[in-house]
Amino acid sequence: MPLPTQAIFPGLLESAYRRELQNLFSKNVLARLWAKDTSLWPAEDYQAESMESNLGWLDLPGSCGHCSPAWSLVLKMMGIHSPAHHFITLAEENSYLGQLPVEYDFLDSFLDPPGIHGRYSSPIHFNFFCRSARLDPGDLLARTQSMRDACGPSAGEANPAVSLGAFLAAEIEGLDRLVFFTTGSLKPVARRAGYLVGASTGKKGRGIVPIFGRSSYGLELLQQGCFAAILKMAGEEDRELGRRHDELRGAGLPMVTVELNGPEELAVELFKWKVATALACSQLAVDPIHDPDIRESRSRTAQILEQIATKRQSPAPATRVREGEIELYAEGETRQQISALNMTEVLRTFFGLRHPQGYIALLPFLGFGEAPK
Repeated sequence: MPLPTQAIFPGLLESAYRRELQNLFSKNVLARLWAKDTSLWPAEDYQAESMESNLGWLDLPGSCGHCSPAWSLVLKMMGIHSPAHHFITLAEENSYLGQLPVEYDFLDSFLDPPGIHGRYSSPIHFNFFCRSARLDPGDLLARTQSMRDACGPSAGEANPAVSLGAFLAAEIEGLDRLVFFTTGSLKPVARRAGYLVGASTGKKGRGIVPIFGRSSYGLELLQQGCFAAILKMAGEEDRELGRRHDELRGAGLPMVTVELNGPEELAVELFKWKVATALACSQLAVDPIHDPDIRESRSRTAQILEQIATKRQSPAPATRVREGEIELYAEGETRQQISALNMTEVLRTFFGLRHPQGYIALLPFLGFGEAPK
């Protein structure tokens, strides 16, 4: 059964890429991953059990059931007047949300096996995917099983997950910004893959930063610590993407190019990226599952919720500078390092903290999409 095609161009990372490939094979990393060997990644003792449970995502392609026939269900739904019959849930097994569909007679529900981290759980939702995309469930499952076999321990040097994992692990040579360029239909897939790679590798002051590229990004900018991923859908012509591919290759910028044959390969491509990311994390000596600050984050969130519940107000951080209707906040060392004179001086001193080879990250709480005209 055909699978997405993948081509690695290591460019300036040729020696690092070859070294990481050799390391993966010589250390038997792939076989150890499929054997769920948690010693591949550094972890605290208390994390070992949850780490092993999380690795259950490797078995999902072979254990997912077939979809119930949606398109008869859609017809039945046309005559349903109860609001509950218009709801579908995706929840973890044995959770409160997972019990609601039974209690209120929802249209359907899809349950995650317990213990698998959210960013590694997308193969679980085949049924939901089949409903929304109107794909043949048997074909989808067969393709996913084919990708599982292709990424398995017996695939040898042709294994696409191993080559992609080595490509990602080569960031230790200093290229830590993975820029995604895609055709229009694959932008959501690029964001999903980018989140997977960034959240899994970004720990202990190192990792890969995903960036979702635009046509305005010049070659000079991309040559500053970047490597690239180009995702294409067969049949979608994009001259700008083709021009960008040739430009990057000519400049020796490392890149991986993936072409999907159709939407039925979205799930299988993401599964490959998960295997590759887990392999890369073993080389980068970071735990792909656990987030180091999650306990602190949960503790602080609980404190805030407790204050809201008891005092009916949320804790207000101290304003560093206020000009008109604009307020600026800063915490920790940054608060002490930036000026409090006025907004201009605050921004000047803040941007002055940037390392010459670093970057400024903007985290807007906005939906993805084109700006209104």
